[in-house]
Amino acid sequence: RKQRFENTFFQLLSLHHDIVEKLSVDGYLGRETFIRSVIDLKAYYKSETHDYIQNTYGEFIGTEKTRATLEDEINCMKNAYHNFYIKKYNNILGHYFRNLYHIFKFIFLTDQIVFEQKQFYANIIRAQLSNAELTMLFYNCFIENLGYPKFKFLVDKFDLIQNMDDNDILDIRHISAFESLIITQNPFKKEISRNAYV
Repeated sequence: RKQRFENTFFQLLSLHHDIVEKLSVDGYLGRETFIRSVIDLKAYYKSETHDYIQNTYGEFIGTEKTRATLEDEINCMKNAYHNFYIKKYNNILGHYFRNLYHIFKFIFLTDQIVFEQKQFYANIIRAQLSNAELTMLFYNCFIENLGYPKFKFLVDKFDLIQNMDDNDILDIRHISAFESLIITQNPFKKEISRNAYV
């Protein structure tokens, strides 16, 4: 049973590496794509959180928008991520996120190994994720029907972003907002009842 699990797991891992190697955007290739994606996300976020006016010299001066509550801030961040993803990155990162999600879903749902072993295999994947990948995964988990709620549940279950570099976070308040997105019910109950991946 464990060997069957490992055969599928390493096939999925190999496919993941192939997907990462083929990523490209604006001259950035492979994992460098995520470095560029973080830069672009920061630009979208800045345009969402600032108003720009042109001065008499033709220069654009930005003034930060008032975001009185954490909810206001999170809405700005979600708008920025939505525009970033839909306008430019859906076709670039969509396949990556779907495949990564299915790897962790496969690990979580299998009955061929116990949970302690599941954590071991999840750690193998987590160790291969760069800081920029973790940042993108972090923000993806805020967005309904992209990473929320199912991928967020798996991220929490396997503690995937524990080593994320806070320097790439757009606003420090996003960390507490992420932690407050608690998913109390297992979103995979139906799949478990159907003995998925057995």
